[in-house]
Amino acid sequence: MRQVRVLRGVDLAGDAGLAASVLAFGARRPSATLHSAIPAPSVPPPDQCGPLFGDTKPIFAQHFAYKHAAGPKPLSGASDPEFLVWLRHSDARAGLSLPALVALADAPPAAALTLVESFSPITTMTWMCDVLADPPADDGRWFLVRTKAESIRDGYASHAVNVWTASGRPILVGRQSVALFF
Repeated sequence: MRQVRVLRGVDLAGDAGLAASVLAFGARRPSATLHSAIPAPSVPPPDQCGPLFGDTKPIFAQHFAYKHAAGPKPLSGASDPEFLVWLRHSDARAGLSLPALVALADAPPAAALTLVESFSPITTMTWMCDVLADPPADDGRWFLVRTKAESIRDGYASHAVNVWTASGRPILVGRQSVALFF
């Protein structure tokens, strides 16, 4: 029996080797249905929110503007591993392409880091996302992102992420498995 498998994908590599392998499935097609049950939480707008990070922040954070919208902050020793953050690219030239949107979804620190008070190493093991809509032409460039650790056990965490436009339209949902070293 012969197996046929068509995949669209790309491998991303750097000087140290393979960094990520991306697979994409599905293309747009006509549908008679439309449904969305992912309402955006009610939070203050970005201009009324303070920073997510203090003086010290992760190196990757330099590429994004973060405004803490709700929930505990990372490294706060909280008991609830969930927070909301307004995010946008620091460089407006990043645009609102699909790769730029995926980068925003991956920009918040893992919600499990709200449980500790000092930095502890973590590493992503798997990360997947479903794109629910095209990025808007211009929605103020701010996106509301919720990250939540749904299960933490035996050195691993399972995270959910939701991304909404500034007007409250759901645009991406994702899942991430993280190895914890705390």
